[in-house]
Amino acid sequence: VVPGLTSAIAAPLLAGVALTDGELSSTFAVLTASQVGAAFPDKLHELRGADTLVILMGGSRVASLSSALISAGRAPDTPVLIVKWAGHRDRQQQWGGTLANIAALTAQESLSPAVIVVGATAAHQLVPPLSSFPPPSR
Repeated sequence: VVPGLTSAIAAPLLAGVALTDGELSSTFAVLTASQVGAAFPDKLHELRGADTLVILMGGSRVASLSSALISAGRAPDTPVLIVKWAGHRDRQQQWGGTLANIAALTAQESLSPAVIVVGATAAHQLVPPLSSFPPPSR
């Protein structure tokens, strides 16, 4: 834990994924899933210009989030990455898929605490995830 460093940026990086990329994504937006409901699709339409979305507190709402994002105009084959317990070397887990299949891929998983990345960069791991590095010597 680094005070002042948001999990919205740290979790993808610890999974080896950058939120922006010169060819894939020049913008990203961060939102919480705590307000998924009737007005949520309207909020998603407002964010359609963001190449990458980072969704916090959405682990228990993956299916409804995916449906809402598709309804808001994101393609069903848009890549998705879910990172659970980011930065906890022995506990960090991640799942990759698309808006069309991520709910099915994670249906049996408890996805809290997790950060969800939606967009092309979610499918492009730039560096190995933190869990692949040996622990620091003490």
